[in-house]
Amino acid sequence: MVLYTPLTDAEIFPSDPDDTFLMTYKGQTVVCRETECGSIQVVQLLSTDPQHFLHDAFTPGTTIYSNSIQK
Repeated sequence: MVLYTPLTDAEIFPSDPDDTFLMTYKGQTVVCRETECGSIQVVQLLSTDPQHFLHDAFTPGTTIYSNSIQK
């Protein structure tokens, strides 16, 4: 089977899916990963509303700071 995609192998076949977790950030569910330095980084936004994907806060790779996390 041939898979034509602009994504990298790591994005299609993650090496360790257990290092990600779900959290609510600014009212939306996002998949996050904790980095080596202890910060939280957005991996993916889980939403069915296309408008949510236009917000810079949900861009993959964005760092989430502890003072902006909902508790």
